Amino acid sequence: MLKDDLFQAGNVKTEPVKVGGIKLYVRQLTYGARLEMEKTVLAKGPDSLDLRTQAILLCTCDENGDAVFTKEDLPNIMNMRADMIDALFQEIDKVNGFTEKN
Repeated sequence: MLKDDLFQAGNVKTEPVKVGGIKLYVRQLTYGARLEMEKTVLAKGPDSLDLRTQAILLCTCDENGDAVFTKEDLPNIMNMRADMIDALFQEIDKVNGFTEKN
């Protein structure tokens, strides 16, 4: 059935990546998670967490696709080196295509 084929084709994939010598995984966002992320970023305007932070929270995962970070980890994420955050977001962007270049 076509509908079942479409739903199966829409399975979220998880990609292994290396950031700063650390092996981790990045997952694709579901449509629902992407809408929620966009709503969070847009709702609070300039005072909201930026796209990078939301993407890191939602897309960084273990080999089973389970989230690595929670909102409680935000202070630690904010204290990470900027180049590590940039590298992690670049990997997330490759999988999810947030920016025009990807």
